[in-house]
Amino acid sequence: MGVYLGQMMITILVLVEEEVGSPLIIQTQQVYTSTGMMFKDGEQFKSTIRKYSLCCRREIKIIKNEPTRVRVKCIASKKCEWEIFASYSNMFRCMQVKIFHDEHNCCISFRNKMVKMKVIVENFEATSRDHPKMKLRETQRRLALEMNVNVNMTMCRRAKKMVKDKLAEIFVEEFSMLWDYADELRLQNPGNTIKMVVNRGTPKSPPHFKRFYVCFEALKRGWKEGCRLILSLDGCFLKGPFKGEMLFAVGRDGNNQMYLVTWAIIEGECTDS
Repeated sequence: MGVYLGQMMITILVLVEEEVGSPLIIQTQQVYTSTGMMFKDGEQFKSTIRKYSLCCRREIKIIKNEPTRVRVKCIASKKCEWEIFASYSNMFRCMQVKIFHDEHNCCISFRNKMVKMKVIVENFEATSRDHPKMKLRETQRRLALEMNVNVNMTMCRRAKKMVKDKLAEIFVEEFSMLWDYADELRLQNPGNTIKMVVNRGTPKSPPHFKRFYVCFEALKRGWKEGCRLILSLDGCFLKGPFKGEMLFAVGRDGNNQMYLVTWAIIEGECTDS
């Protein structure tokens, strides 16, 4: 994207860990920055600068931050001449790099003032989602490896809390789609049995999810016509922000294999559910 008059290439080491304590798999990616390069807006330009700052371990700072122009300089040393300036281009109607001095006269640093809480959350969200029980020390170690920056325990604690709150909001948004999901199942096959139960503190309060039951017509008919007329009940506990149980009614087909008939999500096994 953009016109390349000069080019600077930085290699980033991306550390990927499948499980806590497992060996690190190192992959390489590349970030290109050059004079004449164009960006959609100032936010995209600043996001690229943050990535550059992390991968090259340089302490840089946004000196001028305006809607139509952004100037960034290295502040690790007064003698360092590294600088990049981008401003709005009327010709291309986007932000374009006008000045780029790609020469550092300073040492690398693990302190980075451009690493704000938002940047930490964006880079660590996937890892925190896959390993919700990760200890703070392990979180701090991973951030140091993946982002090339030292992060104190307070920032690690805040980052984990922000990721947890963000995931909870996503869960709430997805639960609100269950009404549309149930209506679509009934519309596509009127023989499907779909039931959902919600709780309301007061008649005017918003609904809160309680139970969800699904039985597809095809599975129901297949069990009656091709399986033994015996049902077994199985289930598992749900993990995540919203606890509960997932129950299954399972039959046996002609090959003595399990045949799923129906399933439900409930708050827990009891007489009412």
